[in-house]
Amino acid sequence: MTNQNQKLESSRFTSRKFLATIFTLASATALVYSGAIADGVYFAVIIATNAAYLAANVIQKTNTK
Repeated sequence: MTNQNQKLESSRFTSRKFLATIFTLASATALVYSGAIADGVYFAVIIATNAAYLAANVIQKTNTK
C-alpha cells in the first residue's frame, strides 16, 4: 500500500461526513435501545442515513473529476 493510499484511507474515517453518519447511527441505536423510538422509526433512520452517506460520496466523486 502506498503512502497516498494510506492517506486516503485514514481521511475516509476522519471526514465530517463519516463521523456525522456514525454519530447518527449510534444515536438512533441508543434511542431504540432505551425505548424512545420504535423499530420502524429506527429502520427509517438507518436507511435514510446510509442513503444520504452514499449519495454524498457519489456527488463528491463526480465533482472532483
